[in-house]
Amino acid sequence: MERTKQECLKYFKSNKGYKRLFEKIREKYRMLGYLGGSIKLDNLTPEEQDALSGFLKGIFTVKKRDDKNRKLFKSIRKHKI
Repeated sequence: MERTKQECLKYFKSNKGYKRLFEKIREKYRMLGYLGGSIKLDNLTPEEQDALSGFLKGIFTVKKRDDKNRKLFKSIRKHKI
């Protein structure tokens, strides 16, 4: 389990496309005290679009916030992060 966790950390830290996403998630968690709510990433770089579309299967383009939030956390749980 620890090896898998380390591999995940290494992967996300090595891919700049995830940097702002995890910064925003961290900010939201500090503000709320739990994983919830929604975040918004404006002006995605091509690197961010590529990383997020592969990982989140394009849900970042969904405009309905509740649906996007539900799918984001479902995807995160599915990928055991």
